[in-house]
Amino acid sequence: MKIPEPVIRHRRTVTGTDVYNRPTYSEATLTIAGALVDPGPSSEPGQAGRKPVLVAPTLYFRDAHPDIVDTDQVTLRGARYDVDGFPQAWPSGVVVKLRLARG
Repeated sequence: MKIPEPVIRHRRTVTGTDVYNRPTYSEATLTIAGALVDPGPSSEPGQAGRKPVLVAPTLYFRDAHPDIVDTDQVTLRGARYDVDGFPQAWPSGVVVKLRLARG
């Protein structure tokens, strides 16, 4: 049986502009409990001059609909992931796909 884990949602919002009229941002974080984690695939595609690692876990929230959108990032087990696409709602919860590329 899987044990639900907490994750941290990171959301950037525009808070104003700088002296060059470029947007400035702040970041709000929110701890969300109850994520069931599928670690997903990890790959190391060969590319000349690079050694990337791609990781794609999936979060499952049963009986919950947390406020996570496609532009958010999520910290899971100490690593910070981008939300991959739109979270998918279903009658008993939400599925959130994540992605991380390093290297």
